[in-house]
Amino acid sequence: MKTIGVFQLDQKKYQVMQLPAEFVPLLGTIPENVIIIIYGDSGQGKTELAVRVVKGICSCGVSVDWLSYEQGHGMDLQMAIRRNNMKDVADYFQITDPNWDKDPATSYLDDLCAKIGKRGSPDVYVIDSIQYTRFKVEDYYYLKNRFKKKGFIFISHQDGSLPEGQTAKKILYDGGVGIRVKNYIAHPKKNRFGGTEPYIVWEERARLLEQKFFLEHDKAANNTPKVAENSDEERGVSAHE
Repeated sequence: MKTIGVFQLDQKKYQVMQLPAEFVPLLGTIPENVIIIIYGDSGQGKTELAVRVVKGICSCGVSVDWLSYEQGHGMDLQMAIRRNNMKDVADYFQITDPNWDKDPATSYLDDLCAKIGKRGSPDVYVIDSIQYTRFKVEDYYYLKNRFKKKGFIFISHQDGSLPEGQTAKKILYDGGVGIRVKNYIAHPKKNRFGGTEPYIVWEERARLLEQKFFLEHDKAANNTPKVAENSDEERGVSAHE
């Protein structure tokens, strides 16, 4: 155990990511060791959202390893990476197929711990998907507590309106951010870091499936006050100057 006082806690510094502005309404101000779960049914935009979020994280100079338990180095993932121009952040992004030349005598958890434990290992790990790892709840807690400085993004299938399986549900309840993707719209279901607003993954398709959402979305957008063109505020000139 370790006990500290109020002033000591107040003075602690955390490594936070300076994300691109488009992700702040959804994610807020997240630390590098954030735990995120992104879940939804198949074909709803989970992978697309995750790739975009990862690109935003990499753009902060934070390195990410995408562990593709479900697809390997498959064509679907390749297409998502191409669509989002991940070559822009190639220095900070890598894709691992955990099944490639895997020793059947070792577990996925053992392999992952060995990988993370290496010197100079990436800062954040994408687990795609949690169901394919067959991790138990205690495995999740072990990862979280052993690698306190690392971030994890778990991609999960869905059961009803919640992630599928006890481990995925526990990650939603215990982690920092939970995002449900439905009809190509990402909805923050839980966020300890300030993100409260939906994010549109694929607007053209989402408008066909979520007409009520866009009625409200467009109404709010049209009611947003706009700064007059060439105004003093737009030029950064004080009214008192």
